[in-house]
Amino acid sequence: KILGYMAASIPIVALLNKESDGHRIIQQAQCGYSIIANNSNKAAKLIMKVYNEKENLEQLGRNGFSYAKVNFSKKACMDKLEELIKCWLKRNVYSNSYKIERKIICEMHL
Repeated sequence: KILGYMAASIPIVALLNKESDGHRIIQQAQCGYSIIANNSNKAAKLIMKVYNEKENLEQLGRNGFSYAKVNFSKKACMDKLEELIKCWLKRNVYSNSYKIERKIICEMHL
């Protein structure tokens, strides 16, 4: 859902599990706020903070959209996938067990 909100320029207020990557994404994108979901007092304080800083919401939404466009667009994802495949091919170039797979993958991209 976070990526959907970012793509729609909607600022994010998220109560997430401690392990969620959403915390990092929201922080890096500067598109909203996130806290761990186990504390209702902190959640209430966060909601009040967002309410009192309404003038920042539009900018947070724009930040999320820009971040999503750069990092999660189809082109960005395909570029990352291509780089991963190239690294995998380089790493396995001398491995006999991967020579056939490497040849097939390389032919598919030509």
